Amino acid sequence: ELTEGRTGTLMRESVVQNAPLFVAATIREVPSRGSGNVTLLGLATAVKREWIEELFPAQMRVTIEHLFDRTHKRVAAVRLTRFQDLVIHHEHQREVDPTATGRCLAQAFRSGWFELPLFNHQVKQFMARVNAVCIALPELEFPPFDETAVSDCLGRAFAGQTLAKEAQATHLIETFHARLAKEQLGWLDELAPTTVLWPDGRRLKLVYPGTDWIEPGGWSSNAGRALLPGPSSPAVRAPSPLPPPEERALERKPSPTGPRPENPQLRAPELQIQLHECFPLKAHPRVCEGRLPVKLWLCAPDGKRLESTTDWLAFKAQRYPKLKPGLQKKYPGVNWI
Repeated sequence: ELTEGRTGTLMRESVVQNAPLFVAATIREVPSRGSGNVTLLGLATAVKREWIEELFPAQMRVTIEHLFDRTHKRVAAVRLTRFQDLVIHHEHQREVDPTATGRCLAQAFRSGWFELPLFNHQVKQFMARVNAVCIALPELEFPPFDETAVSDCLGRAFAGQTLAKEAQATHLIETFHARLAKEQLGWLDELAPTTVLWPDGRRLKLVYPGTDWIEPGGWSSNAGRALLPGPSSPAVRAPSPLPPPEERALERKPSPTGPRPENPQLRAPELQIQLHECFPLKAHPRVCEGRLPVKLWLCAPDGKRLESTTDWLAFKAQRYPKLKPGLQKKYPGVNWI
């Protein structure tokens, strides 16, 4: 390894093959058999770390960093000595910083180095519901769950832990709830409920798809060290009770946790229901104070999906008459009105 993130190969005839540190007087690139060139290092002289520290004190830097050991699945505090950007010495530390270990574990999970069974459907649905309110009702200023916010919540949940297995056993939902004020949690159940009341009295479960804020293509990959910069973001406090719509400013305000994407993609919550069970509906179900229609996946009596709609009354008037003859023939036992 060289400074400035470069790498090179020591010439075979060099006598310092086993020296941990050396200075090369010649550096040249030569064509290789494969693609690209090879950097060859020659006229090498072994040196000691103490010599470098004495000659170049202004270019030396010592930091304590928390790194994730992928082999042993744990966080270690390491004292790193660098000449410019090149690590020339490292030493493990006994004491660790609780906040830094939590951030390191969070970043290691984001990098795909271990799984979190409790980062589950419940947690992801909570984040999706909050983000639905953020986009549909921006005037309420709910703090969005973007990648930074998710990492921050995970880091706080893992604070003081050093082992991946400790993180895997940690219950996460309470930490994610803590990002919202108590009043906001109450509003969330009203604005983005987990169920919808059906005309026959049943409460049917809604599924909220995620937004591009959380996973535009999955968790971002990071092949570097598992270090998460930045302080924790405080929970955002909101007034109580929920103000009526006519009293809210409809202008989008900047998020207290940072800028939001210009056009985040909002997907409607989904509900799978048999088509003939929708006949009693007098209005299409909606959430977020009517701003977001529920996407109904209409199924045949055998559970096979037929079509989807976000406007049941229009579907019933325009599309259903075309499907009705085939449904009556295939499922004669159903009262197809």
